[in-house]
Amino acid sequence: MVYGLTEIANRELFYFDTDFPSIPRHEHLSRSKLIATWVEHAWVFRLLTIWFAGTIVAALVCALLARKRRHMITHHRNFIIRHVASGIWVALQRLYTGILNPMTPELQKETFGDGALLGPLITIFCAELALLALQKKAPKVGAGGRTAAGGDTSRLSSSSKQKHT
Repeated sequence: MVYGLTEIANRELFYFDTDFPSIPRHEHLSRSKLIATWVEHAWVFRLLTIWFAGTIVAALVCALLARKRRHMITHHRNFIIRHVASGIWVALQRLYTGILNPMTPELQKETFGDGALLGPLITIFCAELALLALQKKAPKVGAGGRTAAGGDTSRLSSSSKQKHT
């Protein structure tokens, strides 16, 4: 996917140029005039490509470091969640487009563009919410190796102990 996104950016094969050649590039990018005026879709796709590639590189680095620093496995998991969210937005975009079922080329271009903005916003936001929930779910370790609930942490893995101290 990184390769495909990079090729799209390098060759400027963005949907607003290639899929809708009869509609000028900067027309009908969104159903919202504010978004159509202020958001440069090409840069959004470039930033998404960087984020998608960056999250997998970070996940791989954390996985390699986890061999010596066990607490890095939590960071690895977090970056994997972010990586999945940074790619699955395409499915939401397709659902959005399918539900609205635009009939004219202008509406198709607007809907596709809006889905390309809404999809990443929703999936990345949900990923961060999931990470917050996972962080709250983890036991809190205080002084003396005791959890906030007073339990003993001797049964926690070493990575969990390191993460919470």
